[in-house]
Amino acid sequence: MQDPFKTVEPAKLDLKLGIFGSYKVGKTVLALSAANDEFGKVAVMDLEGGTKAYEGIYDFRRLPSKSYMDLIEALNFLETEKHDYKTLVIDPATMVWEAIQEARAKMKKSQPVEGKFADFHGLDWVDMKAINRQIMGRIVNLEMNVVMVFREKDETIYKGGQGTKTGEVVPEAEKSAPHFLDVYGRLIKDDKGNRLFELRGGRYIELENKTIKLPAFKDHVENHGFKKIYDLCGLSKRNQMAAVTGGVKLDINAADKDSEALDTGDDKRAVSAAGNSKPKPLTRRESQKQFLVTVSSDIRKAIWDNFDIPEGVATPSHLNDVGYTKFYNLCKKASEVQK
Repeated sequence: MQDPFKTVEPAKLDLKLGIFGSYKVGKTVLALSAANDEFGKVAVMDLEGGTKAYEGIYDFRRLPSKSYMDLIEALNFLETEKHDYKTLVIDPATMVWEAIQEARAKMKKSQPVEGKFADFHGLDWVDMKAINRQIMGRIVNLEMNVVMVFREKDETIYKGGQGTKTGEVVPEAEKSAPHFLDVYGRLIKDDKGNRLFELRGGRYIELENKTIKLPAFKDHVENHGFKKIYDLCGLSKRNQMAAVTGGVKLDINAADKDSEALDTGDDKRAVSAAGNSKPKPLTRRESQKQFLVTVSSDIRKAIWDNFDIPEGVATPSHLNDVGYTKFYNLCKKASEVQK
């Protein structure tokens, strides 16, 4: 029998990135900036027709469709057929969840009421969420970069049938979607017109809550915004490996200031760019973060789902030091039990 396991390639990064933001903030062009020689050919599942305006400006091929079956056929192609696409863009990925609901509604021959399907019941939601998890799992397991573009919405917590807005803005998607991504964040513009990518969470704990200032447009075209995010994620991945192997940890913040000098494949150049050849002593919280990187995402998610989350806290990194230490201790204990 052929060995089904693959050799791990530490240097290879197939980034699974989530972008959410308001209307016309530049989500689509940020995703399409992956269409350059460094990242190869880009395939776009255009579920809303938003990329048509950029044909001829960026080099990509598009599948314009809102059909659930077209989405499945496209995934079948990318999984099983030989192709030279290096990046997949799904825009907006919000409509993946909507397409699942519409397919379910057609099966039940139901009609939408005020944009929602009133006759969906408990088992419908259980089945649809299972289908969504299966599709998301297939998407993030593609051996290529994936950029998922989401609309945004106000976060609402429901208790006793009553909805209360938290004041936070989150991706408009089935709520488990962010857990499938390597990193996700909100794209905004400040009062000076600078485009900022506010990281909200993901697998790179070192980048949580970091704000990345994206390069200015060049000749009215997105100028390597995806590359900057990709490079910083690559550096964070390298630091996570260094935390386990005892290697030199590089300074993310210093590297962000000069991303053109960043080269995660060349340690000496990266150390020079980061200006951090001697690692600083870690604080207790930093040490806890480094340990949590080594804990499986399934354990972290299970602990977080059952954690006594304070009001207004969206991710573990938002906890105060006492809460964070409690979360760390629970993850550590669960990890030891699993071993």
